[in-house]
Amino acid sequence: MRKITLLTALFGTLAACTTVGNGDYVVYRVALGDTNSSSDCFGEDGEDIETRNDESSFLPSQSFALYRVVDTYYMDFGEFVITGTKTGSQFDFSGDNVDRSYFGADDENEETDTDEINVTFTVSGASISGTYETVTSFTCDGPDCSEGSDFTCTGSSPFFGSEVRDVDLEWNIDR
Repeated sequence: MRKITLLTALFGTLAACTTVGNGDYVVYRVALGDTNSSSDCFGEDGEDIETRNDESSFLPSQSFALYRVVDTYYMDFGEFVITGTKTGSQFDFSGDNVDRSYFGADDENEETDTDEINVTFTVSGASISGTYETVTSFTCDGPDCSEGSDFTCTGSSPFFGSEVRDVDLEWNIDR
């Protein structure tokens, strides 16, 4: 394993113009607000009995790097990257993961698990605010599938934060 250190120079004019040039990085630190979840996320009752009366003033936090290659923007969470576009000062990102599996005689049944992430945010100077949305769905198609097993769960969280300036990004690269 070798460690590669990427030095990132974040200039004030870069943030003020919300411009990310080819090869440039901008790093943001954000806090996520309360998640609003669709009723499908909690089964027949329409609410999560484990958390419905819970209270917390703790906000989850996240850091991510934003970079651009040609006309495509990349939002790097460290564990995965999603692609997006920029219009004015607004960025729109999305990505999904679809996992299909088959079972039964001659694999006649198909189960599909889909996870989707959508992120929209606006940059104003060094400040950032937006929405982080996750959509999880399951479908089963075939004679051995249980009736009513399909579902879709959508969760949406507002977030806000700031650019982190003068950072050194380090990634371990496995061979």
